[in-house]
Amino acid sequence: EELALIEQAGLDILHVEDLSRHYALTLQRWIDNVRRNRRAIEARAPGFSALLQQYMTVARLSFERRTALEYMILATRGAPAVDPGAWPIAAEASS
Repeated sequence: EELALIEQAGLDILHVEDLSRHYALTLQRWIDNVRRNRRAIEARAPGFSALLQQYMTVARLSFERRTALEYMILATRGAPAVDPGAWPIAAEASS
């Protein structure tokens, strides 16, 4: 759907990357941080750490189960100014 709209706008699609795995990993790290800092969070906002952890757990599971997806689409009009294969995220994904 999005790819067709991008092409209709006259852009050339150079790269599409699924970031869902990265989102799941980031959310797990945030959950770990909430657990480590629960006392400090509770001191400022009682009950918030549990709510935050639940919200982030649902989001993490959604990305892991692929019921939520996140993509990065690199598109350009004309010749690209940079080599999209040289981006760190592309190198990370291929390893």
